Amino acid sequence: MKRTQMARCGLLFLFFMMAGVMVSSVFAAPAESKYVYRAGDYDGNGYDDLCVYYAASGTWTIWYNNNGTLTGQATTSFGWSGARAVPADYDGDGKTDLAVYAPSSGTWTINSSKTKKTYSVNWGWSEVVPVPADYDGDGRDDIAVFYPGDGSWSLRLSSGKTRTVKYGYSAVIPVPADYNGDGRDDIAVYIPDSGAWMAVDVQTGKTVLNQNWGWPAARPAPADYSGDGKADPCVYAGGTWYISFRSGVTMTAQWGGGSVKLVPGFYRSYYGTAYPHAQVGVYTASSGTWALKEVVIDFLDPWFKQVNFGWSQALPPPYRP
Repeated sequence: MKRTQMARCGLLFLFFMMAGVMVSSVFAAPAESKYVYRAGDYDGNGYDDLCVYYAASGTWTIWYNNNGTLTGQATTSFGWSGARAVPADYDGDGKTDLAVYAPSSGTWTINSSKTKKTYSVNWGWSEVVPVPADYDGDGRDDIAVFYPGDGSWSLRLSSGKTRTVKYGYSAVIPVPADYNGDGRDDIAVYIPDSGAWMAVDVQTGKTVLNQNWGWPAARPAPADYSGDGKADPCVYAGGTWYISFRSGVTMTAQWGGGSVKLVPGFYRSYYGTAYPHAQVGVYTASSGTWALKEVVIDFLDPWFKQVNFGWSQALPPPYRP
């Protein structure tokens, strides 16, 4: 049996085991900064690496990861005080590119891992939130911003075309991802007041997600936890992750607690790159501690890793505030 077939069988078994397990007795957690941080694959080996960005000096420090085994570290200066880290795969080579956004000028400065050249694009202004993602499905992340003032998304696609879509308002948290598995990231928002998730396909304008999953004190942490190619709505509060798989199955996982940053990513898999699915992860800034854990196939292959990598002023690059 091929590894991909084994992975699918293991996933079906998991869903059978989890069927009927619903989230219950959710409770409000202390107010926390509502940030999801982005895990990136900076060397293109198929696994997300650990990365912290020190904004004061524009310094990136990366600890490369190979299926759960941390290998060499690298430190690079790319950015400056006041610039926001916005890493993504802008050139489509499978590697996350170093990139920063300057709110004062609306300038994106990107270091292409493919061409080894740096280029700049003006797209945005001080009041917008950077939301890079692959909205057209061509394998390259697109430059994009969300303006809370009127809920508009302004996309500059890698093809050079531009799109503006109004979706959301000032109180929402943008959470773009591929929720229907068509290979294109969708415009999406999480509404803390109601716990609602809503997403729309950029190309067709069709709604691909409309679901209540959360409450005001919960923080969104979407990722493809099941490995089916679809991002799953997930919220975190008080050390508990509440995952709603797109199949309709739900589960909870205990991992975290205290003042942590959420860093879900594809760090390791029993099946290797044949079954890519996200693990939960948290970063404690006060101690510079990363804690990663397998939750979806934990019964089959329990795994976790805790390492010190960072400090209070060095944080994983922000993904979607």
